[in-house]
Amino acid sequence: MVLTHSGNADLASRRDETAPSNPQSADSPSTKKTAPREKSPVTPIGTPAIGKSKPKTTTVGSKAQTKSGNKAGPSKTDLVLKKLRTTKGTTLAQLVDLTGWQQHSVRGFLSGTVRKKLDLNLVSEMGKDGTRRYRVIDDVAGLVS
Repeated sequence: MVLTHSGNADLASRRDETAPSNPQSADSPSTKKTAPREKSPVTPIGTPAIGKSKPKTTTVGSKAQTKSGNKAGPSKTDLVLKKLRTTKGTTLAQLVDLTGWQQHSVRGFLSGTVRKKLDLNLVSEMGKDGTRRYRVIDDVAGLVS
C-alpha cells in the first residue's frame, strides 16, 4: 500500500498485486461435468408449474373444446346476463353465489361491463323486502311501469 501526500492509500496500483489468484482461470475447462437439466413447464406468469396439467383446448368457431370433444360451459358473463334478463332480475347475493366473485367485483362488473361496455339498460330497484334487485330491460318502453 502506498500513501499519498494527503494520507490516502493508493489502492488502485496495489490491487493487482494483492488480489488472490483463482486456481481455475477462465481459459481452463472445468473438471466437473454435469448433465444438462430438463426444463420444467412454466406457467404464463413465469413460475414453475406444479401438479396436474390442464387438458389442451382447441378453438372451434367461438367455443373452446377440449381434446376429448366436450364443449366448454357458458362463461360467467353469459350466466350473469341470463340472470339479469329474467323478469324479476337478481340480487347481489345471488350473483356472488353464481360467480364466486366478491360483492365489489360484481358491482364493478355491472357498472363497467354491463352498463358501459355492453351498453345495456341495467335497472336497479329496491324490492318490498328491502333487497336491491338488478335486471336488464331490453327496450325503453319496459322502463315505464
